Amino acid sequence: MTEINTSHPSGLPYLELTGEGRKISFQRDCLGRITLFRTVDGQAEEPLMENSRSQITDNQEFPPGSHIVYRIVLDLYHKTHEYELQVRL
Repeated sequence: MTEINTSHPSGLPYLELTGEGRKISFQRDCLGRITLFRTVDGQAEEPLMENSRSQITDNQEFPPGSHIVYRIVLDLYHKTHEYELQVRL
């Protein structure tokens, strides 16, 4: 069973499972800079994308039951916002 959780009240950012992998997007145009990190099964956090403004698809394969946490850092209007998305495959 796949479970997706986001703590942002309006679903921003959000995660979709696609045929290509796990797609992380924003529901509207993102005017700030995004840095994305990934942690798998409690291992060390690794950067996936730095200083971008676009969506990303994480297409690395993991075994069923893996717990993946994405930490998104958004720099917007001189403020830093952090979000966490979790998926269990």
